Amino acid sequence: MTLDHDQTATQFVRDYILEKNSMRVGELRESIQTYRNINETIRKMREKLDALKALRQVLDELEDAYERKHREQWIAKRADWLAARAANRDFKSKSGSNAPSATPPQGSSSFSPKRSGALKGRWSGSTSPSPSTMQGPEDRGCCGV
Repeated sequence: MTLDHDQTATQFVRDYILEKNSMRVGELRESIQTYRNINETIRKMREKLDALKALRQVLDELEDAYERKHREQWIAKRADWLAARAANRDFKSKSGSNAPSATPPQGSSSFSPKRSGALKGRWSGSTSPSPSTMQGPEDRGCCGV
């Protein structure tokens, strides 16, 4: 090995000590840009995820509010029905046995709000729904459906 006196120390290290590694700067720059783009995409996706989590919380609160509203409506209708049944029993006990029965006769079909006209909160007609047909929201599933 001969020493070339015109050669700098840096050039000597590159030529004789370090391995020959042809670095492609253009590809390295593309890789760095790709990683930056991926990082930006991840940041945007995290922002969207946070927004979706907030939206999910709002929707859960809305669902709870609707369920509470329907439960309260059911309780009000049930209270109306119980009051009407109590009034019917009072009327029946005061007037004797000529008053209509509070329960449907044996063998008759079950209560239907559409057939009896009971959609407005008060029971109309001579019969009242039986307690077995007035189930609570917990018996019928969510929101009294």
